[in-house]
Amino acid sequence: MTLLERAIAVATVTLLAIHTRVEAQTISASADGVITGHVIDSATNTPISAATVDVKIAGAATSAARAATGTDGSFRIEGLQPGRYSVRIRALGYTPRPLPPLEHRL
Repeated sequence: MTLLERAIAVATVTLLAIHTRVEAQTISASADGVITGHVIDSATNTPISAATVDVKIAGAATSAARAATGTDGSFRIEGLQPGRYSVRIRALGYTPRPLPPLEHRL
């Protein structure tokens, strides 16, 4: 199996809605979405460091956010507003991997 034939597997990808309430003088609340996960090699089950995780608003041409994985393959993207997002993972020597769309709701 060549490096280009290997696929990227995502062990965990979650979209979390974090609700923050502001005390006393304001009654508004904000909600920021967070995407976390680990990128691993599907053949060896080892973490892939320095992979790029691109997050786009569904249908958009440019990234809304981007992160690189750490040495343990983990990543965290914060500050996403409610909406539908597409996620694509790229790493040198691997086939890019799009993930199913994620939706962040209030």
